[in-house]
Amino acid sequence: MLVSTTSHFLLPRNAPADKAGEYKDKEKQRMQNLIDFVQKQGKGVAGIHAATDAYGDWPQYGELIGGLFNNHPWNEKVGVKVDDPASPLTAMFDAKAGLMSRTRSISSLPRRTRMVSTSPILAKNNMCSSAWT
Repeated sequence: MLVSTTSHFLLPRNAPADKAGEYKDKEKQRMQNLIDFVQKQGKGVAGIHAATDAYGDWPQYGELIGGLFNNHPWNEKVGVKVDDPASPLTAMFDAKAGLMSRTRSISSLPRRTRMVSTSPILAKNNMCSSAWT
């Protein structure tokens, strides 16, 4: 589970500058391990709040997580529509579940390659998703 994972979260915090090369090699290996965990072993990763706001310079991570953070286009409360009520991830929610705020625009929309579980109900004509698998 990736929670509030911004920037390069596979690097240690406050790493000494003289070990940058060593840490970068380990970071590459950790990213490959994560990708293999999902793609080769058939496991999953759950990304919550800001999981798309990491590794914007690594296309493999964007593909793995389903898109990369673009911006916060608006800060308002919007309803959440359950797109897949049969999914075990959303079965417990009403067709129009709760509210969320500070929506995120994702630079690569996952609808073409992912199953969308929920999406915001927007007054604006924006395509975006709030949960997908």
